[in-house]
Amino acid sequence: MALLAAQSSTHFVAAQEEEQVVDEEAEKAAALQAEAEAAAEAERIRIAEMEAVAAEERRIAEEAERVRRAAEAAAREEERLAREAAARAEAERLAAEAAAAAEAAKKASEGAITKLKTKLFGATDMVVGKSKSLLEKAKSMTTKQKKQVAAVVAGVGFGSVAFLASTGNGGPAVAGQARKK
Repeated sequence: MALLAAQSSTHFVAAQEEEQVVDEEAEKAAALQAEAEAAAEAERIRIAEMEAVAAEERRIAEEAERVRRAAEAAAREEERLAREAAARAEAERLAAEAAAAAEAAKKASEGAITKLKTKLFGATDMVVGKSKSLLEKAKSMTTKQKKQVAAVVAGVGFGSVAFLASTGNGGPAVAGQARKK
């Protein structure tokens, strides 16, 4: 029995030691498992943070691209407006030059027309004066001579009227209508 008791006691101690080893291994395994789970959770958190950072970087890149496109559009619009302003300024300059040239031409033509009118009216006055003197002389002329003088006076008078009508500065309406035809 003693042997049996010794064996039982050895079994008991061995069982206790074995149980203790199993418990220690279970604790180590549980600790390793907890540590692995903690490491896995930390890795998941790190990956989530990296994904958040990547998403933020994408958002920032998209925003930068949007700002770049807006800046390019603004630059194109500014360039278009500058071209329009330059074209408008050039058109205004050309219009001012054309107006000045038209005014100068108008003054020059008015001066020439005024000189021509003065000469015509002087010539007309001279013709009228000579016509009166011729009429005085005509009283003593023959009929044939009277007809010749009347033809000259009429030719000069109608010629003056036709010339004035062709310049658009006077003359009877009939002469103006003849010019239109």
